[in-house]
Amino acid sequence: MSAFREFQLDDLFKLNRIFFDPLVEIYALSFYMQRLLQYPHLSVTALTVNNRLSGYIFGSHETNKSSSCPHNAHISSLAIDQTYRRLGVATKLIDNFHQTAELNQDWYVDLFVRDTNKSAIKLYESFGYVKYRWLPKFYNNYHAYDMRLPLKTDVTLQSLKGMFIHKIGNLGYILLHFLTLYLNFQLSVFFDIMNF
Repeated sequence: MSAFREFQLDDLFKLNRIFFDPLVEIYALSFYMQRLLQYPHLSVTALTVNNRLSGYIFGSHETNKSSSCPHNAHISSLAIDQTYRRLGVATKLIDNFHQTAELNQDWYVDLFVRDTNKSAIKLYESFGYVKYRWLPKFYNNYHAYDMRLPLKTDVTLQSLKGMFIHKIGNLGYILLHFLTLYLNFQLSVFFDIMNF
């Protein structure tokens, strides 16, 4: 059983167990402080019965003046202690985040996730998130997805506009990547033959 409340400043010193997980992206302390101070209503923690931190979510509101979707919510960081995974903690944190974004009349929620983190992608897809675009080398040598979930304000799904164009661009990047690998292989074979 977990209790949920707004993240407090001293909770930053209780994150070590979560931070040692290789799937968790760790940011500078200033990142968490900024989110906590600017968007306290989007910074929520889950606590166990013995007051131990079992997970958290940090988010922000973003303004897009040049877009047909004037503002959205962004999940900046979501992490659950390994001991408390698959117990519904992440689901409750995300549900709460969505409710807050709906109250703010945000058009959509977006987030970034490593393309290798299959369990997180499956969780987000269960909420209705879609892979909006692929982000090559987004996390130091790891690729990522920008995933989006249109909210009630986005009746015409404007937040997903351009998704097809991104997929074509991603395909082009993948083809370029494989062409580069192929050419590198061919050059190495050529230099081996020529004894360079």
